[in-house]
Amino acid sequence: MDCVEACPHGALKRAGKQVTVGEVVDELVRDIPFYAGGGGATLSGGEPLAQPEFVASLTAVLRAHRVSVVLDTSGQGSPALLDRLLPDLDLVLFDIKHMDSKCHRAGTGIGNELILDNARRVAREGKLRISLPLVPGFNDSDANVQATGEFARSLDVAWVDLMPLHQLGAAKYGYLGMPSPYPRFGKLSEDRVARIMELLESLGLRVTVGRMM
Repeated sequence: MDCVEACPHGALKRAGKQVTVGEVVDELVRDIPFYAGGGGATLSGGEPLAQPEFVASLTAVLRAHRVSVVLDTSGQGSPALLDRLLPDLDLVLFDIKHMDSKCHRAGTGIGNELILDNARRVAREGKLRISLPLVPGFNDSDANVQATGEFARSLDVAWVDLMPLHQLGAAKYGYLGMPSPYPRFGKLSEDRVARIMELLESLGLRVTVGRMM
């Protein structure tokens, strides 16, 4: 990141910092008195499974401290790593972006086969809660919502969390000198989100908007 300091116009900014497992644990352990009401640590990102050794070490240490741990993931990761993590996890929040592999590849660059297999792997442990990031024109059709709901039911998953697209990341494109893709997607109306919610509830699922747990 030397370019951040070298840029004469301050066009680049450093976001985040590198930390060790010990530094994260020290900070979390200080808050243990506040976890009695059901709190804990959520490993999110980015993608936690992209940092396998860090995440595996962190979850093991937090479990030793009796801190509840939740993994928030896209599901694109090593099955062996998930098997290693699951004993130390209380819950996995799992994104299902599209049920059709070709559409998934068109939108994300990869198919969904590994992701769906990993969802089944987590569900066997009874620790799965599905998230459906709603992107207008990509995965918000009745057909895809229905397929996602049926997949959740097949895994005996109780909850599906709808995550409508927001534009909180728009400024990052400016920092990177890239055009923002948000204008081409538009915004989901409240009526459309309500329709999707009703469709999933008709399948016997419990549904939230924005993951209100």
